[in-house]
Amino acid sequence: MPVVFCTTSEPLIPVRHGDTHVHVAALNDAGAFWNHLTDEERSRAERFRLARVRDQFVAARGQLRELLGRYLQLEPRAVPMLYADGGKPHLPSDFSLHFNISHTDGLAVFAVGHTRVGVDVERVRDVPDAEGLVSRFFTRRECSLFQSLPPADRPNAFLRAWTCKEAVLKAIGRGVQSLDCCDVTLGDDERPALLELDGDRTAGQRWEIFTWEPAAGYLAAGAVERQMQNVK
Repeated sequence: MPVVFCTTSEPLIPVRHGDTHVHVAALNDAGAFWNHLTDEERSRAERFRLARVRDQFVAARGQLRELLGRYLQLEPRAVPMLYADGGKPHLPSDFSLHFNISHTDGLAVFAVGHTRVGVDVERVRDVPDAEGLVSRFFTRRECSLFQSLPPADRPNAFLRAWTCKEAVLKAIGRGVQSLDCCDVTLGDDERPALLELDGDRTAGQRWEIFTWEPAAGYLAAGAVERQMQNVK
């Protein structure tokens, strides 16, 4: 299942079935994207008290609409974005494309494909309460493995696992309350993979997980639903 890392300097090509396109964008110049937003999105943006948070929302949502508009050959504001019960944005069922977005301080990542897809991006940093978060949100196997790692290896292992878990859950439209239902590989020497989801140990056959560095100082992960005819 090829993952195509796209750049804004290249012409946009259609997404072939079986491929996933990944895009990265800096979150600046929010004013350039204000006109891309719907009235509801503008109202939502205006409710943010912090200007920095508001500007990043506008830049992320505006660039998402611009990107989807290019794929669908629509004006950005005309992209018919809907929201699932869990808040996940999606296109109506008569569109074949699936997409997902994640953004953090200064950076956004987008993924587009023909099957369900999720992405998560985090700034690389020390997380003061990493052990507490592991105890609360990770599976028993992940907790045990995390505790067995040398302390110096734990910060990267935590962020790697967190982004992978978030990517899977965003792909299926669930939130952080379900993180302990999702078991992923954790070790630096292990290929990113889904090992179990809601007790199903065959779930990994249906999902491809990948990680990458979208920019210096950031870590991202993606989860893509495999086309079942390609699953052995």
